[in-house]
Amino acid sequence: MKRTMAVLASSAVTALAVGAGSAAGSDWLWSPGLCKSRLMDYGVELGDGRTFNVAQAYCVGIGGPEHCEWTGARHSKRLYDSFYVAVRSYDGAVRTLVLRPTAKNHWRGSQLQLVARGMSSRRFVRSYGSTTLSVAARENDKGCAEPS
Repeated sequence: MKRTMAVLASSAVTALAVGAGSAAGSDWLWSPGLCKSRLMDYGVELGDGRTFNVAQAYCVGIGGPEHCEWTGARHSKRLYDSFYVAVRSYDGAVRTLVLRPTAKNHWRGSQLQLVARGMSSRRFVRSYGSTTLSVAARENDKGCAEPS
């Protein structure tokens, strides 16, 4: 198992593991691509110590202008402090959660839900690819704060 750097809190997990940084009001902003990379590179550690590797992931920045900022003056990329995430582990288990960066390489999650077991890679892409695109379109319509 790859080294895990993520901590998830959910109502289903009573023992909450604590990660670096603060879950609310974090100053850390990530791109959706960095969010996906962190999940796939390091996997996920649940609050009760169980872990899983991530075979596929979708990360969509959420929260509107107060949770989003453009990089640079040319609006090259949006960075977010909150993400809607759908992940599929290698055994086909699909989970959704809200992820918040807490440091350069750490994050905290909430609202973890197991939504499917044994889902194929193709079905995951069909099911969650279009869903995350529609969530991203709605979030993009909300706008994004100018860099400070």
